[in-house]
Amino acid sequence: MNLPQNKLGNERIVAIDILRGFAVLGILLINIRSYAMPDISLSNPSEFGSDSNHDRFAYNLTYVFAKQKFMAIFSMLFGASVLLFTDRLLQKKKGPWAHFVRNGWLMLFGIAHLILIWSGDVLFIYAVCAFPLFFLRKLPPRWHLGLGTVVFFIPLLISGLIEREVPNFDEEGQDLFYSLWHPYAEDLESNVERYRGGYQDQVVSRWNYETDLGSTREELMLTASLWGNYFARSFGMMLVGMALYRWGVFGAKLSARAYRHMAWWGLGIGIPLCLMGLEYNLYNSWDWKTSYFYGRIGNFLGTVPVAIGYIGLVMLWCQNGKVSWIRSRLTEVGQTALSCYIGQSLIATFIFYGFGLGLYGSIDYLLQLVIVVGIWVLQFFVVQFWMTHFKQGPLEWLWRCLTYFRLQPIQREKPKTIEGSSVE
Repeated sequence: MNLPQNKLGNERIVAIDILRGFAVLGILLINIRSYAMPDISLSNPSEFGSDSNHDRFAYNLTYVFAKQKFMAIFSMLFGASVLLFTDRLLQKKKGPWAHFVRNGWLMLFGIAHLILIWSGDVLFIYAVCAFPLFFLRKLPPRWHLGLGTVVFFIPLLISGLIEREVPNFDEEGQDLFYSLWHPYAEDLESNVERYRGGYQDQVVSRWNYETDLGSTREELMLTASLWGNYFARSFGMMLVGMALYRWGVFGAKLSARAYRHMAWWGLGIGIPLCLMGLEYNLYNSWDWKTSYFYGRIGNFLGTVPVAIGYIGLVMLWCQNGKVSWIRSRLTEVGQTALSCYIGQSLIATFIFYGFGLGLYGSIDYLLQLVIVVGIWVLQFFVVQFWMTHFKQGPLEWLWRCLTYFRLQPIQREKPKTIEGSSVE
């Protein structure tokens, strides 16, 4: 059974919705740690959190199979969505203004999310990337793939350049990078106290952190490294996603044999690379001079192959044609991805921050993963109920209204009844 394919009309590519739903839910496996405890626990688990065997196992498992992988898929799908949207504009003989307005609003959504809710936002980065993507959209797919791969690896080059400069840093500069990887106990305690406290202090803290670029050479290099890493990885994967979309990968259009090769080769290459990166960090006890510059390489190199492997598995599942409850729910989550992404932030911050249950810094990672499953189940049922009555998620609807500067229909039309028979 073949899935419905998009013909640049109003119909959706079901396989893309399923894959997007898979990615949005998978992202929470990593994001939950940032919601629940200081961000350093994402990069250097030895600095915060439980040291129990089960907690270490939970972190190691998600490090190999989840860290950056689902975000890579999400970024690829954003690149594909740029092509989908602009292709529809061209088919309707409309100008490109809607693309720029749409992503201008997405940028504002991202800033609001970043400052008012949670510091780990990606919407702002995606919106910024959407502007140059528009001008690169007509490149041949092989150019998208090649350019995307080059851009994706830029953070490794930046990291190498900084590593060469570290011996030339003064004592203050050395301390800056050391404290980034090994935060002082008083800084961690202050972080926990702040996020267990009032909402206003949290907003002020996020605003100050995001707007403080630093003044010294070392601070500017660190800021450039962090933001360069976020933008390059996202933009590179978006370009790769454009190529995969043009080649029909996301539409479940390739042969089952092709998707099996993607799964076997992607996971077969990517997982060993991630395992080697993890082992390197464990062997060096997550020391900053090794882990910050070299310990990330294995997972960095393994991210794209694992993501490709996951895409192959999901597309094989789509080609299977059997409709299941989970598949239907993933489709709906994919159709309401923006609402679900922001919804995860609202639910998680209520659980962990002081204006809610105030559990920040007190829940180990294994229990955090249990909470993740609970949020998934909650979103499944909420989205199922919502999509029974409405055509779009609430934020998707608002985004569309703002893009076209007019109210858009959102309620599903009730089936008409003719002589006792329903006509759908």
